[in-house]
Amino acid sequence: MKTVVTISLALLSALIVAGLKFEATEGQNVTIYFNIDEVLSDLVRITFKQDNKENAVVIAEQPWNHEETPPPGVSLLVEKGRVNVTIQNVSISRNSGLYTAEAFFGKYTSEVNATLVVIDPECVKERIGKAIAISMNGCGENTEDLLTVS
Repeated sequence: MKTVVTISLALLSALIVAGLKFEATEGQNVTIYFNIDEVLSDLVRITFKQDNKENAVVIAEQPWNHEETPPPGVSLLVEKGRVNVTIQNVSISRNSGLYTAEAFFGKYTSEVNATLVVIDPECVKERIGKAIAISMNGCGENTEDLLTVS
């Protein structure tokens, strides 16, 4: 299966197409698009596994087959050829990890993964500041201090 990768970051939301590792800033709403042909599937399930946890947990499923209610701030939209899961207000402690979309067709299962790393907004500001400093480097500025920027 060919996976097309696109990422679009806005101030308050991120769009992630499954298959790679992506970053989002804490507090953003993130939508992960899994390219799965689920039209004939019996069940679509999204699981999440944090790096420090042993087992994945179900965060979205259609149809929902569990006694407990789905987690708040998570929504699932199943469209032709694509499964979208939106996670609202992502945080470093709750949402960084591996997301897996599974579509079940009887005994056959189609699976796609995406890894999300949620970063602190201060790190983003720091990265932007370093990028500006590095770009000034090419403009004839004194570069002695800039050479230590990694």
